[in-house]
Amino acid sequence: RIKFQKQADSLIKLLLSEPAAIKKQFPLVFGLTQKTMGYRKIAEEQEDQGIRAYQKALQLLLPHGYWEEAASVELLWGNLMLQKGELEEATNHYFEGIRYTDNCEDDCKLLRSILRTRIARIKVKLQEYDEAEELYEKTIEDQQKIKDSIRLARTYYNYGTLLAERQNWKKAKDYFSEAE
Repeated sequence: RIKFQKQADSLIKLLLSEPAAIKKQFPLVFGLTQKTMGYRKIAEEQEDQGIRAYQKALQLLLPHGYWEEAASVELLWGNLMLQKGELEEATNHYFEGIRYTDNCEDDCKLLRSILRTRIARIKVKLQEYDEAEELYEKTIEDQQKIKDSIRLARTYYNYGTLLAERQNWKKAKDYFSEAE
């Protein structure tokens, strides 16, 4: 208990005297704090401040290899752009998030599948069907590996809808059957 108290005291002194030193020692904590602040600012309709917080979060997380956390920032930022109807910018943020998840192996499959699904839906809206199909297929692979049956059923359904829209009836039927 005494050891813990000494560590806490030294941390408080350091925090009060050198906040920059703390940021260097705890980039994950400060990065996630910035992510949360960004989300809160956007919810409060202070979009510019929210985006600046997302930028700061990425500056703290990326140099230290916090790939999954950085990808989740890109997901939130992409969602904001999607809500604003800025499909290309949303897609760029989602792809950037995917790029980050490529660095964290199996731990990021769920997040990667969510990012790919968002992009696939945008590609369908833009009638870029071949790209959407490729994204759905990769998403299905990841979701099967992590046994995410609920998201997998939705992906089967969305992919089946895309295939039906392209009049690929047999394949669409197969995916709708899988979704059940």
